[in-house]
Amino acid sequence: KIVSWGLCCQFGTGIPQSRQGDWINHVIDVSDVTETAKPDLQHIIKRGQLRTNHAGGELDFHTDTTDIFALFCLRNAKSGGTSRLASVATLHNMILDEKPDYAKALYDGYFYMSQSVDNEGGAPRVSANRVPVFTRKGKTVQGYYISQVVQRAMDQGGVTYNPVEDDAREEIQRAANAPGVAHEFLLEPGDLLVANNRAVLHARYDYEDHAELDRRRHMFRLWMATTPEMLTKTFSAPSDRFS
Repeated sequence: KIVSWGLCCQFGTGIPQSRQGDWINHVIDVSDVTETAKPDLQHIIKRGQLRTNHAGGELDFHTDTTDIFALFCLRNAKSGGTSRLASVATLHNMILDEKPDYAKALYDGYFYMSQSVDNEGGAPRVSANRVPVFTRKGKTVQGYYISQVVQRAMDQGGVTYNPVEDDAREEIQRAANAPGVAHEFLLEPGDLLVANNRAVLHARYDYEDHAELDRRRHMFRLWMATTPEMLTKTFSAPSDRFS
């Protein structure tokens, strides 16, 4: 932990990943675990609302809620679990060229819904405004998209979209899964991945894990802020940290 934290803080200011802290979070499947003697995992299991990084299986292309993210591999899976990165600029240009109406919908964005544990008062909340998937920053394009949190707003928050907006969400995944678009690699124990969360979407393939918790695929995840906006959202208005 000390090594990964020290290395990653060279890229930005480390920030917590939840209201409970989680300055160094765990990417490990504990969805079938009801108790453990491991102090680092006890609070996760007792929390009751597991996040996607605490469950196994495939993950579609998404970003995190930070400027820079890092993954430090402690153990890989029994088999599978290949990591994938797709350029936001590439996806933007593909969709703009092939489906310009979808591109407009992605610039408009979607509503997000937080979990109850992330808010004061313990109630989930839908974002006050849409959060754009694509945002222009000078001559560059930045991205932000978490499909599970958008879907939560639809399933639990009563948010609805027109057919173009719905299809545009799927187009993100179709474009990222097109041949030759994503860079794929398997993180091995000791490997450290550091990536610009605004420049790439990341995903992983499904994997087969070990039954024993001590042998399961396990990574440390760290978030670093490089902009005043992210620091403000993190420490002054954590309930508004939807982007």
